[in-house]
Amino acid sequence: MNGAVIYNGPSKLDGKPIIGIVTGMKGNSRNPKTGGIAQLWIIRENIHPTEELQTGEDESICGACIHRGTDEDGRSCYVGIYVVNEVWKAYKRGSYPTLSPREASDLLASRDVELRLGAYGDPVAIPVPILRGLCHSVTGWVGYTHQWRNAHRSYRRWLMASTDSIAETDLARSNGWRTFRIRLPGQLPIVGEIDCPASPESGHRLQCQTCMICNGCGPNDTPGRVSVSIVAHGVGTGIIERRNQ
Repeated sequence: MNGAVIYNGPSKLDGKPIIGIVTGMKGNSRNPKTGGIAQLWIIRENIHPTEELQTGEDESICGACIHRGTDEDGRSCYVGIYVVNEVWKAYKRGSYPTLSPREASDLLASRDVELRLGAYGDPVAIPVPILRGLCHSVTGWVGYTHQWRNAHRSYRRWLMASTDSIAETDLARSNGWRTFRIRLPGQLPIVGEIDCPASPESGHRLQCQTCMICNGCGPNDTPGRVSVSIVAHGVGTGIIERRNQ
């Protein structure tokens, strides 16, 4: 088994039907930044991902993320939608069995495979008990949310607040979140931040699977740990730079 459906139900963002699918459960992800960790994809259950973008129905899985949109109107998300399309089509073919979050977590732990929460979509769209079960047994995880302004504080245990400015970073920290900030080329980390160890600016010295620093505040809800920053990257980099000129 290399992939499984771990959630099929209403989005916590707007109540519309979504699915959560974990892929790469054998630790065979080819993502050069993350390394061979399993990936959680959060997708509308009944709408093709490309149609989600074109109609705005991706709000169910991405909320108010600034990087949403179509390529024509300035989508700056680093995830290429063609990859998401392949996961959704495999789901529609019946390629993924259903596991409970705990079963998936135990399987990943037995294979010593870590987990990335949100290869696509925002983990806050999924109920807290699902994330709790999915992270129960794994040796490590990374996770991020752009919904930190309105998300319940319990999500801080597993997720970093994704921020796009120093002001947002300060606000998120004041609300108890650890942060992962996207910054422009030439900008440096601020006090309390480190460069992402998997980034070019850090010389790609670690992959996510050997770092695991982006794991939220942890079970003791300790937001004082160091936060992380990375220079804008991926297909939307040019749009991010133009947006901040």
